[in-house]
Amino acid sequence: MNAALRVLLRRMEEDRRELEDKVRLNLEQMVEPYLERLKGVGLSDRQRKNFETLQANLQEILSPFTHNLLIDHPRLTPSELQIACLLRQGKTSKEIADELSLSSRTVETHRRNMRTKLGIKDKKTNLRSYLLSNQYT
Repeated sequence: MNAALRVLLRRMEEDRRELEDKVRLNLEQMVEPYLERLKGVGLSDRQRKNFETLQANLQEILSPFTHNLLIDHPRLTPSELQIACLLRQGKTSKEIADELSLSSRTVETHRRNMRTKLGIKDKKTNLRSYLLSNQYT
């Protein structure tokens, strides 16, 4: 029975990877070309900012960062994952707060909770540097 469960789990993992690959390929082939075309169109400042956010979020979907981070730290909340992605992009707490319509204190609380969940005890360790480490890319 254990062997059958192992085979079933292995097959489910293979199916999940195959589905992820298909989604990634579809995004690359069906969405990214249109984004490249939009890049050249004259956009207002607000539209440009939204476009850049959309493009960055799609890149996060295509990168293994979020998946690897969640595998290692399944207790991270969706908000913490979102903030982790923005931190990784080099955004400050204030920029993240503005973008997500949160207070800076809320972002700082999420950062503190992430440090705890990630096991970062040393105050000198920079959260962005930790997230950029090869372990999640």
